[in-house]
Amino acid sequence: MKRLKSKRQRAESFGQKGEFFAAVFLRLKLYSILAKNYKTPFGEIDLIVKKGANIAFVEVKTRKDKNQEGGALLAVNQRRITKAANHYLMYNPHLADNDLRFDVIFLAPNSFPRHLIGAFDAFNIVE
Repeated sequence: MKRLKSKRQRAESFGQKGEFFAAVFLRLKLYSILAKNYKTPFGEIDLIVKKGANIAFVEVKTRKDKNQEGGALLAVNQRRITKAANHYLMYNPHLADNDLRFDVIFLAPNSFPRHLIGAFDAFNIVE
């Protein structure tokens, strides 16, 4: 007998598929994937990628409707991803000399992925 997935399990599965497609999208744009689902005590970074001298900490937002982009972007927890990025750099200090940025990839059915390069500036976050 097949067990039904909970709403949370379905949402996690949907998000994981989005992260997979975002990684493929970035590879097609010639980015190297340094880490996927990097977990820290502060939270998780969906993707950490490198292209040239640029390191991007990428938050992937997957929605069922492309009209939900604004809400998805508001859902990005900038403080959490910034703290997680600092944690990553603490354990990978050789990468700190690169140009660092925070990107967001928005995915929705029947639309091309939207890659927001430098979506926010970590230096404008007040503690």
